[in-house]
Amino acid sequence: MSLPNIGRVSTPQPHFVPGYTGYCPQYMYRIGNTYSALTHRLLIDPTVAHSEKLILSDRTNDEYSIERQPVATQLDDDDRRREDDDQRDTIYRFTPMPGYEGYIPRTKDKFGKRYAVTTTEGLSEFERDCQRTRAQLKRLRHRVAQPISTISKGSLGERMLRLNDYEIPLRLVRPDALSVVKEVPMENLPPLPGLPYFSRDTPPLALPNEHPEKWLKLGNASTGA
Repeated sequence: MSLPNIGRVSTPQPHFVPGYTGYCPQYMYRIGNTYSALTHRLLIDPTVAHSEKLILSDRTNDEYSIERQPVATQLDDDDRRREDDDQRDTIYRFTPMPGYEGYIPRTKDKFGKRYAVTTTEGLSEFERDCQRTRAQLKRLRHRVAQPISTISKGSLGERMLRLNDYEIPLRLVRPDALSVVKEVPMENLPPLPGLPYFSRDTPPLALPNEHPEKWLKLGNASTGA
């Protein structure tokens, strides 16, 4: 008794693997077959417009292999993660374990790599940026503190005092201007006004009671002394 011809058990190539959710031309208009058989007919049909190079190709008969690129930068726990680092973060001290759902810096723009590789490269870039920022901050602090410690050892008021190269009394540099500048002795100078000194701009409230200008205008709400 001969067995009936049931055909091939596996679908011949080319066909899309069941579970593939990508686009397949004319798939939504064909019914009545399994996914593998239907995609096989669509891919070999010359009337269906599809790409000449398939997205999912058969790699079982050739010597195709995937080469994983090594991690460009690795974390150096002995150098970058020192115990005496005042800005270290215990969360990012070691590479997170796969499955950690917390925030990892510099990993949003990395695709196509394993979780450990992506987080290691992201943390390396983040650590380099932190080191660059700390170095700039140290240079800025050194630059600000250098003039105070090396140039002047005086107080803050002495450092803010502007010094000039002139001495008193000033030296005569233009003899032709001697007729303009007159040297008047101290005894010939007019006497200084007595204290307290009141001028025409002094408000009436500040004047003494016996002053003749001690009066207020009609309608002024303030009271006199």
